[in-house]
Amino acid sequence: MKRIAKITAIWIGIFAIIILFMVTTEIGQSVLFGGTQTAYADGFQENVFRRIKIGDTADNVRTVLGSPFWVSQDSDGHSCWVFAKSPEDSKIHNFRIRNVMFDAKGVVEKKETGIYVD
Repeated sequence: MKRIAKITAIWIGIFAIIILFMVTTEIGQSVLFGGTQTAYADGFQENVFRRIKIGDTADNVRTVLGSPFWVSQDSDGHSCWVFAKSPEDSKIHNFRIRNVMFDAKGVVEKKETGIYVD
């Protein structure tokens, strides 16, 4: 009986790890939601995006990543640069999110990543 309980506990643990992976990682979310198709802005490189840090300037971001697809700005001067979107001709509308948020002074305050699921 103890052996069955141990085996059951091991399988529950493995299952929990798989579920955690599926829900918390982009790869897992992509599989869970049927894949992604993402168009990136000209000049965008994932490895360079990962190196963007809080406190970097907008000029530096534009130099290393290129121009975003579009920029949205709120009334306080905060802006969001969007570097990834669903391709125009895609049958799958799930895509990777790659945004850089700036404060009113043009300094990176946040990077946004994830998967948009349609």
